[in-house]
Amino acid sequence: MSYVKTEFAMAKPVWEPGRENERNRSLIVLAVLDGADEAELRLSGSSVYRVFVNRRLVWWGPARSGKGFFRVDEIPLGGFLHEGENTVAVEVTGYCCSSFEWMKHSSFLCAELTRGGAVLAATGAYGWQVFRDGRRLQKTPRFSFQRPFSEAYDHRAGRVEPTGWAVVPGGEWIERDLPEPSLAGEPVRCVVQTGELVWRADAPQCQNAFLVRAGKKFDGFPVEELEVNQVGDALRYSRENLRRSGASLPLTLPGNTFATLKLAGNRTGLLRVCVQCMSDCDLYLCFDELLTDGRVDFLRLDCANVVLYRLRGGERYELLTAEPYTLQYLDLLAVGGAVRVEEAGVVRIDFPPSQILLRPRFSPEDEAIGRIWNAAVETFRQNTLDVLMDCPSRERAGWLCDSFFTGRVEHLLTGRNRVERNFLSNFIMAKDFSPLPDGMIPMCYPADHPDGTYIPNWAMWFILELKEYLDRTGDARLIREAKGTVYGIMEFLRRFENPDGLLERLKGWVFVEWSRSNELVQDINYPTNMLYCLAKSTAAALYGDGRLAREAAQLRETIRRQSRMGLFFCDNALLRDGAPVLSGECTESAQYYAFFSGVATRQEDAELWETLVRDFGPERKQTGLWKEIWPSNAFIGNYLRLELLDRAGEYGRLRENILGYFGYMAQQTGTLWENDTPTASCNHGFASHVLVWLAHLGYGQE
Repeated sequence: MSYVKTEFAMAKPVWEPGRENERNRSLIVLAVLDGADEAELRLSGSSVYRVFVNRRLVWWGPARSGKGFFRVDEIPLGGFLHEGENTVAVEVTGYCCSSFEWMKHSSFLCAELTRGGAVLAATGAYGWQVFRDGRRLQKTPRFSFQRPFSEAYDHRAGRVEPTGWAVVPGGEWIERDLPEPSLAGEPVRCVVQTGELVWRADAPQCQNAFLVRAGKKFDGFPVEELEVNQVGDALRYSRENLRRSGASLPLTLPGNTFATLKLAGNRTGLLRVCVQCMSDCDLYLCFDELLTDGRVDFLRLDCANVVLYRLRGGERYELLTAEPYTLQYLDLLAVGGAVRVEEAGVVRIDFPPSQILLRPRFSPEDEAIGRIWNAAVETFRQNTLDVLMDCPSRERAGWLCDSFFTGRVEHLLTGRNRVERNFLSNFIMAKDFSPLPDGMIPMCYPADHPDGTYIPNWAMWFILELKEYLDRTGDARLIREAKGTVYGIMEFLRRFENPDGLLERLKGWVFVEWSRSNELVQDINYPTNMLYCLAKSTAAALYGDGRLAREAAQLRETIRRQSRMGLFFCDNALLRDGAPVLSGECTESAQYYAFFSGVATRQEDAELWETLVRDFGPERKQTGLWKEIWPSNAFIGNYLRLELLDRAGEYGRLRENILGYFGYMAQQTGTLWENDTPTASCNHGFASHVLVWLAHLGYGQE
């Protein structure tokens, strides 16, 4: 199997009695350990937890798995223990809601402490004390459609109170077998600006239904039940009388003032703020990856980038969020009372730098390339904690297609593919993807898709990635285990084949890329069929299937015959009286799909190839050439272009395009983006693939 089963010696999955199906409930499980001798903590759970030894953060988890499976963290504690009494605490929040980050499952924690083979504490047995953490408010807005609940804490009225436990459903335990999260602390670099807060009762409110009006339909709390709406409240505080600053911490914030802090670049981690609270204060932490018109727009990404702490005067707090967030800029809003901000920053939750083997140096004349390289490494680290994620901010989801590119980067940087193996095996180990139709796999996983949405194109990318994974690792076992999944995909897609063998009126979210291409996906979409052709030939190669190979060859000729419109390939055909009629619309991305899939070749389509190389790319907006051909976006058209230039050995053009596409991204955020403009995530896993091309240009050498 592509995973290894394990067991607990005594521990059972537990939760607060009768509360395991409540949304967004937090517990603290605590044990006392005597002496500094080596000990081990083994634990797993259905949602997020932090582990502290003597109040020091030593772990964040768990690592995610396919439905019904749970990876077990094994944490050696010897380096954190001292003589005498030691406290081991696990702070866990059970979300029990649908999301793309954590799969919906009744809440549980399973944990045991051992020393020398003896069990010192085991949930469901003995040795642990259990407390309900009432400081974290339960009924809060969703963070986003893709992630569970936003964080809000009340340290004035909230209490930590003893409670009991009950044994609850768990699942199959499997080994983690992944790198450890880095947990490196990174402080803010400077104070950008300060100013005053003015309450505006008539300020426009958030219209994102998933954040504040999610209700039961989307596993959120109805707005009338919210204990706090920090999203709406933060919007009502207008930031005025801005004063530029170059100061550093510590910094005193009088009541109803704010400060904007800046990290060295875009970072992902637990927000950490140490404050001395002079009087009762509501402290808002608002953040984003960049400034919008000089200010932090905490709703820019359609997620609630705001955390609330209600603090008591006269107390010192070391505040640490439960979930990781992505930011470069952090607004601290002191509402009501004054606080002295002693420290602020993040505890990084990302891929450990010790696992990265490739660390080139750049000469001064290659400063811009070096900046892009470093931004790509940052992007990789922040998106490869336990699965190959799309972004560490809005979603933290393991998306197919993105993973095809990031998997290449993992092997380049580390020489291994541990995270990719985990990512792929999650799809293979799962037995149930309902309510998706039989044979189809999720577009991202582990994730919930209660509305039945899927991207059939992404299932094809799964097959392509399997082949490259096999070439990188030689892991034939995983490929054998994936055979049923691959043929299930093929049988599902076969239902939509027309008499010509083309996919026609394909159901689901047919996705080509974020551009005009995605408005041309019916009735027959040729880029999708080009990908289908490549998926068939790839499956044929994986499993020695002559039938699929013949079908792929025939499909290639059919696409070439039907979709060619002069120099270019047309994107789609519409059915008129049952017959396909070309729409007449051509996109840049369709041409790249043609060459990437092998439907077009540089020999057979030399004029089209030379036109694409010469006239297209990042400069086309300035040159105005081929205005009738709709331009590509970053994902996935621009990436296919760069891939094709690399394959063709067009290295001079490749270098120019890399600088044109990524230079300004690296300068602005120190990470690489989802789109070619800052309208979405500015930290997207697939974008780290620029490292592969730079390595081919010779920049991967010391």
